[in-house]
Amino acid sequence: MFNEKDLNATTTSDKSDKSDQNMKAFLEIYYIQRYKEFVGDLQALDFELGKSDKSWNLGKIIESLLSVMMLTGADTMFYRTLFGRVAMFSIAAFGSLLVTLVLASCSSLTIVGINKCFEIFSLCKKSKSKEKSYDKNYLATDVTIDFGTLIIVTVCCAGSILLGAMAMQNDQPTWSIADATLYTFAQATTLGNSQFIPDRTALSQQTFYSIYFYASIRIFTMYWITCFALAIFKLSENLDKIARSGLSTLDMEDILLVDRARMRRQKFVRYMN
Repeated sequence: MFNEKDLNATTTSDKSDKSDQNMKAFLEIYYIQRYKEFVGDLQALDFELGKSDKSWNLGKIIESLLSVMMLTGADTMFYRTLFGRVAMFSIAAFGSLLVTLVLASCSSLTIVGINKCFEIFSLCKKSKSKEKSYDKNYLATDVTIDFGTLIIVTVCCAGSILLGAMAMQNDQPTWSIADATLYTFAQATTLGNSQFIPDRTALSQQTFYSIYFYASIRIFTMYWITCFALAIFKLSENLDKIARSGLSTLDMEDILLVDRARMRRQKFVRYMN
Protein backbone atom coordinates (compact mmCIF):
# COMPACT_ATOMS: atom_id res chain seq x y z
CA MET A 1 0.00 0.00 0.00
CA PHE A 2 1.19 3.47 -0.88
CA ASN A 3 1.10 6.09 1.76
CA GLU A 4 0.03 9.68 1.04
CA LYS A 5 3.60 10.98 0.56
CA ASP A 6 4.43 8.31 -1.99
CA LEU A 7 1.16 8.98 -3.80
CA ASN A 8 1.89 12.71 -3.97
CA ALA A 9 5.46 12.07 -5.16
CA THR A 10 4.21 9.67 -7.82
CA THR A 11 1.61 12.18 -8.97
CA THR A 12 4.22 14.96 -9.16
CA SER A 13 6.66 12.78 -11.09
CA ASP A 14 3.88 11.71 -13.44
CA LYS A 15 2.99 15.34 -14.10
CA SER A 16 6.60 16.28 -14.78
CA ASP A 17 7.06 13.26 -17.05
CA LYS A 18 3.87 14.12 -18.89
CA SER A 19 4.98 17.75 -19.33
CA ASP A 20 8.37 16.56 -20.59
CA GLN A 21 6.65 14.23 -23.02
CA ASN A 22 4.36 16.99 -24.17
CA MET A 23 7.32 19.33 -24.67
CA LYS A 24 9.23 16.63 -26.54
CA ALA A 25 6.23 15.90 -28.73
CA PHE A 26 5.76 19.60 -29.37
CA LEU A 27 9.42 20.03 -30.34
CA GLU A 28 9.27 16.99 -32.59
CA ILE A 29 6.16 18.30 -34.31
CA TYR A 30 7.68 21.79 -34.55
CA TYR A 31 10.98 20.67 -36.03
CA ILE A 32 9.31 18.15 -38.32
CA GLN A 33 7.05 20.93 -39.57
CA ARG A 34 10.01 23.24 -40.05
CA TYR A 35 11.87 20.47 -41.88
CA LYS A 36 8.87 19.85 -44.12
CA GLU A 37 8.63 23.57 -44.85
CA PHE A 38 12.34 23.68 -45.66
CA VAL A 39 12.13 20.64 -47.92
CA GLY A 40 8.99 22.04 -49.47
CA ASP A 41 10.75 25.31 -50.21
CA LEU A 42 13.63 23.42 -51.81
CA GLN A 43 11.24 21.32 -53.86
CA ALA A 44 9.31 24.42 -54.90
CA LEU A 45 12.55 26.13 -55.88
CA ASP A 46 13.69 23.11 -57.87
CA PHE A 47 10.28 22.94 -59.52
CA GLU A 48 10.38 26.62 -60.40
CA LEU A 49 13.92 26.32 -61.73
CA GLY A 50 13.00 23.28 -63.77
CA LYS A 51 9.81 24.89 -64.99
CA SER A 52 11.64 28.09 -65.91
CA ASP A 53 14.35 26.15 -67.72
CA LYS A 54 11.76 24.21 -69.70
CA SER A 55 9.71 27.26 -70.58
CA TRP A 56 12.70 29.55 -71.17
CA ASN A 57 12.13 31.24 -74.48
CA LEU A 58 13.71 34.06 -76.44
CA GLY A 59 11.24 36.62 -75.11
CA LYS A 60 12.16 35.96 -71.48
CA ILE A 61 15.86 36.06 -72.31
CA ILE A 62 15.52 39.40 -74.09
CA GLU A 63 13.38 40.79 -71.27
CA SER A 64 15.92 39.76 -68.64
CA LEU A 65 18.85 41.09 -70.64
CA LEU A 66 17.14 44.42 -71.20
CA SER A 67 16.18 44.72 -67.55
CA VAL A 68 19.74 44.04 -66.42
CA MET A 69 21.24 46.31 -69.09
CA MET A 70 18.98 49.03 -67.71
CA LEU A 71 20.53 48.20 -64.33
CA THR A 72 17.25 47.46 -62.61
CA GLY A 73 18.56 44.36 -60.84
CA ALA A 74 15.80 42.04 -62.01
CA ASP A 75 15.46 38.98 -59.78
CA THR A 76 14.71 36.23 -62.27
CA MET A 77 15.09 32.48 -61.86
CA PHE A 78 17.98 32.55 -64.30
CA TYR A 79 19.60 35.22 -62.14
CA ARG A 80 19.60 32.95 -59.08
CA THR A 81 22.03 30.44 -60.58
CA LEU A 82 25.79 31.01 -60.39
CA PHE A 83 26.23 31.07 -64.16
CA GLY A 84 23.26 33.37 -64.46
CA ARG A 85 24.71 35.82 -61.95
CA VAL A 86 28.07 35.92 -63.71
CA ALA A 87 26.36 36.41 -67.06
CA MET A 88 24.02 39.10 -65.73
CA PHE A 89 26.80 41.03 -64.02
CA SER A 90 28.88 40.89 -67.21
CA ILE A 91 25.94 42.08 -69.27
CA ALA A 92 25.20 44.81 -66.72
CA ALA A 93 28.80 46.04 -66.84
CA PHE A 94 28.80 46.00 -70.64
CA GLY A 95 25.40 47.68 -70.79
CA SER A 96 26.38 50.41 -68.36
CA LEU A 97 29.59 51.04 -70.29
CA LEU A 98 27.62 51.21 -73.53
CA VAL A 99 25.12 53.65 -72.05
CA THR A 100 27.98 55.74 -70.66
CA LEU A 101 29.72 55.92 -74.04
CA VAL A 102 26.46 56.86 -75.77
CA LEU A 103 25.81 59.63 -73.25
CA ALA A 104 29.38 60.87 -73.50
CA SER A 105 29.21 61.02 -77.28
CA CYS A 106 25.80 62.72 -77.33
CA SER A 107 26.44 65.28 -74.60
CA SER A 108 28.13 68.62 -74.82
CA LEU A 109 31.01 67.42 -72.62
CA THR A 110 33.97 67.12 -74.98
CA ILE A 111 37.54 66.62 -73.94
CA VAL A 112 39.24 69.18 -76.17
CA GLY A 113 41.96 70.67 -73.95
CA ILE A 114 43.03 70.91 -70.35
CA ASN A 115 44.01 74.55 -70.07
CA LYS A 116 41.38 75.12 -67.37
CA CYS A 117 42.97 72.32 -65.37
CA PHE A 118 46.31 74.06 -65.82
CA GLU A 119 44.83 77.26 -64.45
CA ILE A 120 43.49 75.40 -61.44
CA PHE A 121 46.87 73.75 -60.78
CA SER A 122 48.70 77.07 -61.41
CA LEU A 123 50.55 75.66 -64.39
CA CYS A 124 49.51 78.44 -66.76
CA LYS A 125 49.82 81.44 -64.48
CA LYS A 126 52.27 84.21 -65.17
CA SER A 127 55.31 84.36 -62.97
CA LYS A 128 55.27 87.37 -60.65
CA SER A 129 59.04 87.54 -60.36
CA LYS A 130 59.78 87.58 -64.09
CA GLU A 131 57.82 88.75 -67.06
CA LYS A 132 57.32 85.32 -68.57
CA SER A 133 54.13 83.88 -69.94
CA TYR A 134 53.49 80.32 -70.97
CA ASP A 135 52.27 79.52 -74.43
CA LYS A 136 48.61 78.95 -73.65
CA ASN A 137 47.71 78.54 -77.30
CA TYR A 138 50.07 75.59 -77.51
CA LEU A 139 48.71 74.05 -74.33
CA ALA A 140 45.07 74.47 -75.39
CA THR A 141 45.35 72.28 -78.46
CA ASP A 142 43.07 69.34 -77.87
CA VAL A 143 42.58 68.82 -74.17
CA THR A 144 39.98 71.30 -72.85
CA ILE A 145 37.37 70.07 -70.37
CA ASP A 146 33.98 71.68 -70.13
CA PHE A 147 33.78 72.04 -66.37
CA GLY A 148 30.29 73.49 -66.60
CA THR A 149 29.01 70.21 -67.97
CA LEU A 150 30.85 68.31 -65.25
CA ILE A 151 29.13 70.48 -62.65
CA ILE A 152 25.75 69.90 -64.31
CA VAL A 153 26.33 66.14 -64.36
CA THR A 154 27.42 66.20 -60.71
CA VAL A 155 24.31 68.16 -59.69
CA CYS A 156 22.10 65.76 -61.66
CA CYS A 157 23.83 62.81 -59.99
CA ALA A 158 23.31 64.31 -56.53
CA GLY A 159 19.69 65.12 -57.37
CA SER A 160 19.09 61.59 -58.60
CA ILE A 161 20.61 60.17 -55.42
CA LEU A 162 18.36 62.39 -53.30
CA LEU A 163 15.25 61.45 -55.29
CA GLY A 164 16.22 57.78 -55.11
CA ALA A 165 16.65 58.10 -51.34
CA MET A 166 13.19 59.65 -51.07
CA ALA A 167 11.75 56.83 -53.16
CA MET A 168 13.42 54.22 -50.98
CA GLN A 169 12.25 55.93 -47.83
CA ASN A 170 8.73 55.75 -49.24
CA ASP A 171 9.24 52.01 -49.77
CA GLN A 172 10.85 51.56 -46.33
CA PRO A 173 9.15 54.02 -43.93
CA THR A 174 11.31 52.87 -40.99
CA TRP A 175 14.47 54.14 -42.67
CA SER A 176 15.83 57.59 -42.02
CA ILE A 177 16.73 59.86 -44.93
CA ALA A 178 20.44 59.43 -44.06
CA ASP A 179 20.19 55.63 -44.25
CA ALA A 180 18.26 55.81 -47.49
CA THR A 181 20.76 58.26 -49.01
CA LEU A 182 23.74 56.13 -47.99
CA TYR A 183 22.10 52.99 -49.32
CA THR A 184 21.19 54.76 -52.57
CA PHE A 185 24.74 56.02 -53.03
CA ALA A 186 26.06 52.51 -52.38
CA GLN A 187 23.63 51.13 -54.95
CA ALA A 188 24.70 53.81 -57.41
CA THR A 189 28.38 52.90 -57.22
CA THR A 190 27.95 49.12 -57.42
CA LEU A 191 26.27 46.67 -59.76
CA GLY A 192 24.86 44.53 -56.95
CA ASN A 193 23.45 44.78 -53.46
CA SER A 194 25.68 46.84 -51.22
CA GLN A 195 26.93 45.87 -47.78
CA PHE A 196 27.40 49.47 -46.63
CA ILE A 197 24.44 49.13 -44.27
CA PRO A 198 24.66 45.62 -42.77
CA ASP A 199 21.98 46.36 -40.17
CA ARG A 200 19.38 47.05 -42.84
CA THR A 201 17.66 44.35 -44.83
CA ALA A 202 17.20 44.57 -48.57
CA LEU A 203 14.18 46.30 -49.97
CA SER A 204 11.03 44.23 -49.68
CA GLN A 205 9.68 45.32 -53.05
CA GLN A 206 11.10 48.02 -55.27
CA THR A 207 8.57 50.49 -56.49
CA PHE A 208 8.19 51.32 -60.16
CA TYR A 209 9.81 54.74 -59.98
CA SER A 210 12.66 53.75 -57.63
CA ILE A 211 13.85 51.21 -60.22
CA TYR A 212 14.35 53.96 -62.77
CA PHE A 213 15.96 56.17 -60.14
CA TYR A 214 18.50 53.38 -59.65
CA ALA A 215 19.15 53.30 -63.39
CA SER A 216 19.58 57.07 -63.67
CA ILE A 217 21.79 57.22 -60.58
CA ARG A 218 24.12 54.52 -61.83
CA ILE A 219 24.26 55.99 -65.33
CA PHE A 220 25.07 59.48 -64.02
CA THR A 221 27.66 58.11 -61.59
CA MET A 222 29.44 55.99 -64.18
CA TYR A 223 29.23 58.85 -66.67
CA TRP A 224 30.94 61.23 -64.26
CA ILE A 225 33.60 58.64 -63.36
CA THR A 226 34.26 57.98 -67.04
CA CYS A 227 34.66 61.68 -67.82
CA PHE A 228 36.96 62.17 -64.86
CA ALA A 229 39.07 59.15 -65.87
CA LEU A 230 39.35 60.46 -69.43
CA ALA A 231 40.46 63.85 -68.11
CA ILE A 232 43.16 62.25 -65.96
CA PHE A 233 44.26 60.12 -68.92
CA LYS A 234 44.53 63.18 -71.15
CA LEU A 235 46.43 65.05 -68.45
CA SER A 236 49.00 62.27 -68.06
CA GLU A 237 49.23 61.90 -71.83
CA ASN A 238 50.19 65.56 -72.26
CA LEU A 239 52.63 65.94 -69.37
CA ASP A 240 55.55 65.67 -71.77
CA LYS A 241 54.05 68.40 -73.96
CA ILE A 242 53.61 70.58 -70.90
CA ALA A 243 57.26 70.19 -69.94
CA ARG A 244 58.47 70.89 -73.46
CA SER A 245 56.28 73.95 -73.87
CA GLY A 246 57.50 75.25 -70.52
CA LEU A 247 61.16 74.84 -71.51
CA SER A 248 60.55 76.53 -74.85
CA THR A 249 59.43 79.74 -73.14
CA LEU A 250 62.38 80.02 -70.76
CA ASP A 251 64.87 82.81 -71.34
CA MET A 252 68.51 82.25 -72.33
CA GLU A 253 69.80 82.55 -68.78
CA ASP A 254 67.63 79.69 -67.58
CA ILE A 255 68.55 77.60 -70.61
CA LEU A 256 72.27 78.11 -69.89
CA LEU A 257 71.71 77.09 -66.28
CA VAL A 258 69.94 73.93 -67.42
CA ASP A 259 72.77 73.14 -69.86
CA ARG A 260 75.41 73.68 -67.18
CA ALA A 261 73.56 71.40 -64.78
CA ARG A 262 73.28 68.74 -67.47
CA MET A 263 76.99 69.02 -68.29
CA ARG A 264 77.91 68.70 -64.59
CA ARG A 265 75.75 65.61 -64.34
CA GLN A 266 77.39 64.06 -67.39
CA LYS A 267 80.86 64.77 -65.99
CA PHE A 268 79.87 63.22 -62.67
CA VAL A 269 78.53 60.10 -64.40
CA ARG A 270 81.74 59.74 -66.45
CA TYR A 271 83.84 60.21 -63.30
CA MET A 272 81.90 57.52 -61.45
CA ASN A 273 82.25 55.11 -64.35
